[in-house]
Amino acid sequence: MTSEQSAGGADAAAPVAAPPSAPPRWSPRRWARAVNDRVPTKWIATIGTLAFLGATAAFGGAAEVAKPAIPELSAGQMFLGAELEMTVVSAELADERSGSGVSPAHDGDDRVLTVVLDVVNRDEEARTSYGYDAARGITLVDVETRDVDETTSILNGDASVARIDEPNFNPYLQPNVPVRLILSWQVAADTLHDGDEIRLRLPTAVETVGTMVVSGEYWTALRTGAYVTVTVDDIGLGTAYVEATP
Repeated sequence: MTSEQSAGGADAAAPVAAPPSAPPRWSPRRWARAVNDRVPTKWIATIGTLAFLGATAAFGGAAEVAKPAIPELSAGQMFLGAELEMTVVSAELADERSGSGVSPAHDGDDRVLTVVLDVVNRDEEARTSYGYDAARGITLVDVETRDVDETTSILNGDASVARIDEPNFNPYLQPNVPVRLILSWQVAADTLHDGDEIRLRLPTAVETVGTMVVSGEYWTALRTGAYVTVTVDDIGLGTAYVEATP
């Protein structure tokens, strides 16, 4: 065998080298996966939060969630708040109102403002009408009232609450039984006049069931649920004097 043949044989026996493989193609999805594998999760959350805050600041800050407007009602319209249907019927101004629990002196300085109210307790249990989640929570807007005699405990703008059909103050409201109440305040004689409009706040609340330390059901988150506007009717002397007139 010649040297040329030996060389040729060696060349024939040598393995042929494979061409170098092409570098992997980096798609956006593959790049994100690779970054996610290398960056700690906490860092990603922090970066995302900072980006959100930066964008929010650029557009003037996070917009506050708009609170629903408080309904504006008129006499005769019913409002359900704290499981109590409340319908303001009328408003009367008089020198005296029998059975109201408010008795101004007969010197003409003060009068009685009375609001007639229909209520229905839609709760499953009987409840007092004199809770702030009920008739006692109905208050006057921008009307100055007088504190009644301290022995009656009607102070700080609270109304005297009574049934219209009997001398029963702060009556209990039975479930699903309609009741007509009168809410009365003592006001200065020049505070209101015939034809004036008054505005009332009607309450609403959230019923909460107590556990462990506090048991039973009670009302929380007391707030104004609706406003009612009603026209005042001046009835003059009032029911006590009318009844005594022959």
